[in-house]
Formats: sequence, C-alpha cells, structure tokens
Amino acid sequence: MRLKRPTHESTITSKQNRFCGPAAISAITGISCEQASREIAAHRDRVGYGCRTFKSADDSQAVRGAYTEEVLAVLKSHGFEGEQVFGPKNWKYDDRQVWSPAWGEYRDSLRIATPTFKQWWTGRDSATKRSLCLIVIGRHFVVVRGDNVSDNQQGLRKLAKSKHNRKRIKEVVVISERVA
Repeated sequence: MRLKRPTHESTITSKQNRFCGPAAISAITGISCEQASREIAAHRDRVGYGCRTFKSADDSQAVRGAYTEEVLAVLKSHGFEGEQVFGPKNWKYDDRQVWSPAWGEYRDSLRIATPTFKQWWTGRDSATKRSLCLIVIGRHFVVVRGDNVSDNQQGLRKLAKSKHNRKRIKEVVVISERVA
C-alpha cells in the first residue's frame, strides 16, 4: 500500500474541492478528490445529516469539512479498515497552575497536553512507522507513511519538511487493507 499525492479532476470545479478530508481519501485510495467529495456527500445523505455547506455552478457538492467517522466510512467502502491508536481517550490535561487576570488568582490550566506532530513521529514505534496513518492535526487531516506526509496543502513531501511539525495532534488512526 503506497502513499499517493492527492489527485484532482481537470475541470473548473476541481479548484473548489481541495479540502483536507477528500484529499486524505485521495492519498490513500488513489481516487480523485472530487470523487471522494461526492462519496462523503453520499454518506451524509445515507446517514441523514445531508447539510452541505457549498454548491458549485454545476450543482456538485464540495465538502468543506469532514469528521473522522465520515472519512473512515468512505475508506471502508473502498476496502480499508481504520483502528484509532490515539484519540480523546488518551488526552491528558496540564496539571500546572496559570495566573488568571479575570479571577485575580492562580487556576488550573485547561490546556490539553497532546504531543506535537514532530514529537509523535519521532517517538512512534517501528510497527507504526511501516503502516499508513491518518492523523488529525487540529481540524486538518494528514496522511503519513514511513517518512512521507501527504495532504491538500503540501502534496507529498518528507516529514522533516512538513509545515505541521509544531501543531498538536488530536487523533491517529492506523489504516490497513481489508483481507477478503
């Protein structure tokens, strides 16, 4: 299973479907971002929350935001399985006290102490290094395999040159092909 650069159809509407959810699906499966966008919209219609945020001139739907569950549902329809190895159940909160000018006293910090992207990829185990991972950084999807990263903003590039290195990760999902 290779990591690919997100692909786009060569139409006028292809510039409107350059968002991270469809780009992550494109990088994993090899389908175009527009097809992935249509499949996310179809999944939303099937499960009953068909509120779409954008209509293009030819009435095709662009997906401007996607939940991890929606991306995993589309990947499952293409024969891929996902297992969450890091997520909200692993989050830890800072136990330090910070000065609160509004209260005039020290209060507990409410900051979630998740690792940065660089801390995660330097400290991951050898099994995760070989596997394909879907990572949520803030509200952005990134796909990682080995020392390569792919997303809609940077294309396919080396992890060390990624612009997301200092951002905090929220979820890590290991993607594997389904055995038939």
